[in-house]
Amino acid sequence: MRHLAIALGLLVAAAFAAPSIRANAPDDQAPPLELQDGDRVVLLGDALIERMQQFGNLETLLTLAVPEKTIRFRNLGWSGDTVFGEARAGFGTPEDGFKTLVEQVKATEPTVLIVGYGANESWDGEAGLPRFRQGYNRLLDALEANGPRAIVLMSPIARRLSTAASGEDEANLAHYTEAIEQIARERGHRFVNVLALTKPLADDTASDSPDWYAPQGLHLSEQGDALLARLVLRALFGLKAPQSDPEQFEILRRAIFDKNQLYFHRYRPQNETYLFGFRKHEQGNNAAEVERFEGLVAAAEAEISMLKMPEQPVFELDRFDEEVYDR
Repeated sequence: MRHLAIALGLLVAAAFAAPSIRANAPDDQAPPLELQDGDRVVLLGDALIERMQQFGNLETLLTLAVPEKTIRFRNLGWSGDTVFGEARAGFGTPEDGFKTLVEQVKATEPTVLIVGYGANESWDGEAGLPRFRQGYNRLLDALEANGPRAIVLMSPIARRLSTAASGEDEANLAHYTEAIEQIARERGHRFVNVLALTKPLADDTASDSPDWYAPQGLHLSEQGDALLARLVLRALFGLKAPQSDPEQFEILRRAIFDKNQLYFHRYRPQNETYLFGFRKHEQGNNAAEVERFEGLVAAAEAEISMLKMPEQPVFELDRFDEEVYDR
């Protein structure tokens, strides 16, 4: 816990001190994004987003932070995905994957979109930047057509230095992060530089460094995701992590995980080829069952609503927060 406190204190101080780390709108003076009652927050992107549904930290924190509001969350993350929707193509073409991506977002009727792409595209290096920019703008054209009141673009995370990142990798991630920030500014969307937020975590050269990353160094561990969730909570929403009983937090987080799993099977059934694809002549009669997950998801959300804090949480400064703000 001491490492978590020190790291969080240093990172929060940096987040509020450096404009490049804040969740900025084009004028750099945008107020925090405030969730409204009835919002449908949709998270879209690659493995960073998909793993968030497994850990549930950001959704749990936001649920506890605004317990008086009814907020629904949908996670449409897909490991290996790009702004072109390539990972969603199945047995079809990349264009089919893009159409699937757009349809999946449209079905959620988002009011707030949090989009996290760029990690997979960055392997193409500087030569791939023009195509990436073109693809991201095309994706945003489609997403904006759904009418969300807010779109947030997130950069990729840093890669752990000892196992995954080279100097070229770091440079490419920086280039793609700059491109995403520029796109956000040009289109009037918010931007969160999670590359900057996670870069201190990626330096694990110290012998006593916490395990912020999964073993391969490309993705955050559960501990790293928990820390990033708190940082995003502050940088984007202007909120501190609500004070809650650890046991209550875990019960709620588990309920959110269960809900996310149900929704995962709703929009992404593992036997999709047999239900909707070229083999649907074998089991297509079972396709109607997929829609029944909607009722299960609704029941899970009702349980989550009951598990929320009954009263507005008191946002008190943690010990390491006091050290930061007393500077």
